[in-house]
Amino acid sequence: MTTLMDQLERATREEQLTNEIANAIKDFCKQKTVFESLKKALRYKFSAKIKYERYDNDGNVELKATESTQYSSYDTYLFCIEATPNRTALKAKIIFDGNSLSVLIIERDPQIFTNPKEDIIELLKQIIGLNN
Repeated sequence: MTTLMDQLERATREEQLTNEIANAIKDFCKQKTVFESLKKALRYKFSAKIKYERYDNDGNVELKATESTQYSSYDTYLFCIEATPNRTALKAKIIFDGNSLSVLIIERDPQIFTNPKEDIIELLKQIIGLNN
């Protein structure tokens, strides 16, 4: 059994990595061509879904336009990586508010990715269609 301090230290590291992932997604999406493409696609409520090829093609990567309420002035993409149908690797909201952008990590499985930031950004590139 681990000590409380070990558990707190591990939780702190995971929280820091989650924040780094959110910042990496934000930095990637703030690139001018990516930002403009996502905003335009959101205007038309375009969504995309591809296979996640790590676990025998059972999983999916999805970028889904979500409805904003009549009271909000922002639009959101829900970015989900499902390693298998029953295991979510990442669920994040990419929130556009005018010319600003924020990212909220809703759920993250710390055991899925070897290089979380790089792997997640690579999947985001693939789902957007920027493989090169």
